[in-house]
Amino acid sequence: MKVNATNLSQILPVVSRGIPISLPSPEIVSSIPKINFKKKHIILWVPGTNDHAIPTKFIEAVKQMFGDDAEVVMVDYMATQEYAVSRPQGVLTLKATLDYIKKHNVGGSMIYLAGLSQGAMVISDVLGISSYSHMVERAVFMGHPGLSTNHFKNDRKVKEFNNPLDIVTFDWAEDGDMLIRKITKFLKGDILTGVSLLGIIAKHPLEALWAGVLYLHRVPFLRFPKILKIDPHDYTSSMDDAVSWLRLGVQALPQK
Repeated sequence: MKVNATNLSQILPVVSRGIPISLPSPEIVSSIPKINFKKKHIILWVPGTNDHAIPTKFIEAVKQMFGDDAEVVMVDYMATQEYAVSRPQGVLTLKATLDYIKKHNVGGSMIYLAGLSQGAMVISDVLGISSYSHMVERAVFMGHPGLSTNHFKNDRKVKEFNNPLDIVTFDWAEDGDMLIRKITKFLKGDILTGVSLLGIIAKHPLEALWAGVLYLHRVPFLRFPKILKIDPHDYTSSMDDAVSWLRLGVQALPQK
């Protein structure tokens, strides 16, 4: 999704002041996906950073476990590393989509949410609002960022699938929004912000060490074990369990 001046003019001022956004821009309204309300099950997929597609594995799992009476719809948004803008824009887009569903879902289709990485964070922000969480039958997160404001460990409708080696899911015990802003500035070349991040690293040495290992294994001449070359933020293998959770509220049984 492209972001124009109108969209940014609505998002940036309120984000900088920490004021919740309630009115979506015309572009966000126009991005509401087409939904077939003749289907009994509507599954909204919110993609992660730099992604604008529904994983094939997820679609296949939905087909297998829900049958023909389900539709998977992508809620697209910026999904970039400009988190201070991308995340609230994703929240606005998902809220606008749910508002549209509330108005047009006369047949009573059941609504489910699924998201990966930044998409999981977007969903968790929206589910923190009771008027939206009541609309949702079940929700599933994969690679849910530990810096997310909302987590739902005791919520029977929500399930997180997180790889324990995935640094994205680590709880850095910091102000999530502040840390995201610092990381974003550092990635843009702000050296002073990078220095301030060293203080956080010092408080979380094991997490920082693992992050370093994940980075160094990409250096060609360093011979790390194959297991370290597996991307811990790849959740393809969790798709079956995630869809099983959406359908039944339980994980898929292991195959014999």
